Amino acid sequence: MDKGERPVETAHREALEEVGIDTADWKEIGEYQSRREHKKDVVYCFYVMVASPEFQIDNDEVSEARWFSKDEIPENRSFAVEEVLTLYGASR
Repeated sequence: MDKGERPVETAHREALEEVGIDTADWKEIGEYQSRREHKKDVVYCFYVMVASPEFQIDNDEVSEARWFSKDEIPENRSFAVEEVLTLYGASR
């Protein structure tokens, strides 16, 4: 987050910068404290509907991006994805 930026503004900006998705109807679904890598971070979680499945990744920020339905999210996923799925009732 940039100084003075609200979490929802950060989500919108980062989605636009990193995967080229520009949508404004972000809904906060919650947040959690992460202590990974010996840090104390607050992770904000959002839900948003996109108008098109098309996206364009920034190769300096993202190595790969794909869409998945909740039932198709791969088992080989990051700790952060697992945490959000567990906390907000979307896990398998």
